[in-house]
Amino acid sequence: ADSDTVVTAEEQGFAAQKISGSSSTILLMNNAKPPFNDVRARQALAYAINKDVINERVYDGVREPSYSGFATDSPFYNPDAGTPKYDPDKAKELVDELGGLEFTLVCIPTPEADAILQLVKQMGEQAGMKITLETQEQGTYVDRIFSRNGDYEAACFRSAHFIEPDAVRPGLTTDDPGNLVFYSNPEVDRLLDEARQTADVEERKEKYFRVLEITGEEVPLITSLYDLFGNVYNPDKVG
Repeated sequence: ADSDTVVTAEEQGFAAQKISGSSSTILLMNNAKPPFNDVRARQALAYAINKDVINERVYDGVREPSYSGFATDSPFYNPDAGTPKYDPDKAKELVDELGGLEFTLVCIPTPEADAILQLVKQMGEQAGMKITLETQEQGTYVDRIFSRNGDYEAACFRSAHFIEPDAVRPGLTTDDPGNLVFYSNPEVDRLLDEARQTADVEERKEKYFRVLEITGEEVPLITSLYDLFGNVYNPDKVG
């Protein structure tokens, strides 16, 4: 069940088992060209976004904000690392340091995307950014993002749900076709390669924890709120 269904069911007296996976709506930033080739611009946008407000306004408060590519119940989730949390003062400070931050944010035209993007625009502009919203039909949009031409500044997308942690590797590895943000860090490349080559869980965990520390600082992309999977049931008929 989606968020609206869960909320409606609970209002009508049903119970809902809520499960968050690793998937979420994400904001891609083109790390290879201005303005987001400057890490401060990526950090500023992350600091400007209040995910709790997005949760309340778009999802009636039933989702969980995401600061990581891993689900919170994954053994590879690092609770001490993640992308920046809402701090409008830090966002404004970074925008001032950059001498301003102006960009276009593109997405497909869906009610959910429109609602999220309008909020992101408001939040960014409160921190001194100038954001232009653009929509594009899905087929053309997907071709554009996967084309590897890099002809975007910021864009919305979806991350997939996964269990195997190696699923994060393509999106972060230098020059991988799945790396839609053109992120490149040799240490991250090395750690991700080493993590897939060992069967030792603790060793893998150590390497993914380090990856999350680095990417939490460098913010190659921004996750928003974990998708919600809900099983709705009548509590009076259980047991």
